[in-house]
Amino acid sequence: MSTRVIIVEDEVPLLEATTYFLQQKGYQVAGFTEAEKALESFHLQPADLIILDWNLPGVMQGIDFLRELRAAQQTVPVIMVTGKTAKEEIIQGLEGGADDYLTKPFNPEELMARMRSVLRRTQQVASTPSKRIVYDQIVIDLDAHRVWVAQDEKQLSPKLFGMMKLLMLNPRRVFTRGQILDAVWGNENVGEKSVDVHACWLREILGDQGKHVVTVRGFGYRFGA
Repeated sequence: MSTRVIIVEDEVPLLEATTYFLQQKGYQVAGFTEAEKALESFHLQPADLIILDWNLPGVMQGIDFLRELRAAQQTVPVIMVTGKTAKEEIIQGLEGGADDYLTKPFNPEELMARMRSVLRRTQQVASTPSKRIVYDQIVIDLDAHRVWVAQDEKQLSPKLFGMMKLLMLNPRRVFTRGQILDAVWGNENVGEKSVDVHACWLREILGDQGKHVVTVRGFGYRFGA
């Protein structure tokens, strides 16, 4: 599967040229001139790398886009590409969560080199034992048995964590109450009502993000719309 890259760049000629160059190199590319649309696309289909311009039209600037990603625990690597050269602004971008920084005008081959370097680092981190799943503002660490909502850690019982893990590992798949009982409760002698009670508790703990725990009437539950 090819690497998916999102480019957020307000200069249309540069956006088109960079998109074409990367596509010729075998990358799957989605290009946007507005941060809001790029963020919406990312949530619908996450990318392996984001190339992000600092100055963008609209309310959300590149640094705002980056901070929102990091606040939601999104670890996707980001290379900021901009005409800004002031040291303070470079530091601001890196402290905001950028993995690398490239100033305009730039050589496409240099961009490629930086992309490969950032992706290598990311793959090395991904090979560590900890495994996390991110959906909207929810982050679940499968190995550490920890859950965060908008950076606020939530305390879940083993059964609640098991139910959430099952649903988040299979987004949009509908599970019957019986299937959830088998996966989470195992051989324990409990009724299907326990699933409904735990789903209610889970929504309450997740707050606004509880909307992702969806009841499928007459059948069971799924995670995500």
